[in-house]
Amino acid sequence: MRRTVCYHGGAVLRIPLILLLAALPALPWGFAAHKAGGRVTAGLLGPSAKARVARILGVPNTPDALADALAAASIWPDVEGRRNYPQAAPWHYINLSARYGFRDRPDPLRQPNTAYAKLIEYSGKLAAGKPDELEPGSDLKYLIHIAQDVHQPLHAGGNSDRGGNCLLVNHPSKNLHAAWDYGLLEERVGSDDRALAARLMAALNSWSPARRRTGEAVPSGLPSWFRQWLAESRDLAWKHAYAPLRPRVPKYPPRNVSSCEEVSELYRTTVWQLPPSYRNQAAPVMEERLLVGSVRLAALLNRIWP
Repeated sequence: MRRTVCYHGGAVLRIPLILLLAALPALPWGFAAHKAGGRVTAGLLGPSAKARVARILGVPNTPDALADALAAASIWPDVEGRRNYPQAAPWHYINLSARYGFRDRPDPLRQPNTAYAKLIEYSGKLAAGKPDELEPGSDLKYLIHIAQDVHQPLHAGGNSDRGGNCLLVNHPSKNLHAAWDYGLLEERVGSDDRALAARLMAALNSWSPARRRTGEAVPSGLPSWFRQWLAESRDLAWKHAYAPLRPRVPKYPPRNVSSCEEVSELYRTTVWQLPPSYRNQAAPVMEERLLVGSVRLAALLNRIWP
């Protein structure tokens, strides 16, 4: 079994990486981030969307009840969904390689079980009032969750490493994906979803009127809008998640990796270092993406139920 040699604070570390990689879960935004995003979205819904969301989720149409319900709905796919519907695991992300992105082959936007495909499917089904795919309310819960997920850059950008899940870093979160899901963000703002939601709303209130209009605008073609979300996340993933790491991370060609045992040998023999400035540069990007995703989700639901 190969072991890595890397430098951490001047010391040489020898770690059985394959054991660490095999134990790493593939999780989306942390619960606090998801729930905070749901609370922000709830506060931005119009009257019709509020009524429909309350009816689908089975709660009173009051601000507190809606906020709590969207917070709970935002993590439902990571709890009940993962336990009861394993076929939904690929719906949380889309693979866009660091090297080619949308030019990957096969075409990532034509694959049926991706975050992009499900955003289109569930938006259309909810607008048409069609039955839920899995159980009552599940289409809305997955739409909420997936819209949040794809604004986390590593849910759309990857480097043949399962979205950073197979890239180990010198951080308590252990891998790059987990660091971006919750580790770095919660170091900065804590894990209280209500406090984080208040922080995000304060940031939203500082937006200029022009930026607010842009953030809440929904184009006529939803697929192109969703593609924009993915493009932003992919670009941010490389710029802010991968590029600052040391040693330099090479851009790999796209590769279907089903487990961390199948990644490049470099991933299996290296722990990457977060430079001293990494945390202060990454956390604001995470907050911004969480807020932008929450605003866009509200705009989408307002479009579905005008």
